[in-house]
Amino acid sequence: MNLFADNFSEALVLYKEGKPNKLIHYYDKACNTNNVQGCASLGKIYAKEGNSVKAVISWRKACNLGSADSCLLLGLVYDSRTKVISKNKTNDELLLNKMLKEIPQDKIKSKIFFDEACSLGNPNGCFFIAKIYKEEKNYIKAMLYFTIACNKNNAGGCKYLGRMYAESGSTEKALSFYRKACNLGNKKACKLISNFQKLYPN
Repeated sequence: MNLFADNFSEALVLYKEGKPNKLIHYYDKACNTNNVQGCASLGKIYAKEGNSVKAVISWRKACNLGSADSCLLLGLVYDSRTKVISKNKTNDELLLNKMLKEIPQDKIKSKIFFDEACSLGNPNGCFFIAKIYKEEKNYIKAMLYFTIACNKNNAGGCKYLGRMYAESGSTEKALSFYRKACNLGNKKACKLISNFQKLYPN
């Protein structure tokens, strides 16, 4: 018998029935057996229930078990710059906005978790840690992580790479990264391409 499958199938039914306490029981049971999905889901349930401390504990365990998304969420929770992440906020972003007032901000922890998310394959982790390094004026590391993010098709990483190359005078490289960012859906990069073409006509 697959304990995890049974736990998650029952948990799904409980979620639809609006029974968070029983839902927590099933995810907690899975997490206690080091099931990464159980820990990650448990963290989100705790966050929805307003228990930020237990949410962080669950996400920490999920991150240690290899959940890139949980590492990213922890990085965002500890990142002092995380306020309103986007106009059309996702469910995860709405949860984070509620937690920010309860969890002390810690740049060192945010960098650790963003780096871990990046190493586990989440391009947003690479992007966010790159932004921190850029703000710290550590341009070598910023460019390294923006490059990793861009190689993983993170539009923001490509756009920032374009900006850094533009600032260094490498217009051809800047334009190539703006084009990639634009193709990935970054509207600001598309506008920057238009500006570049006006400044540097063929």
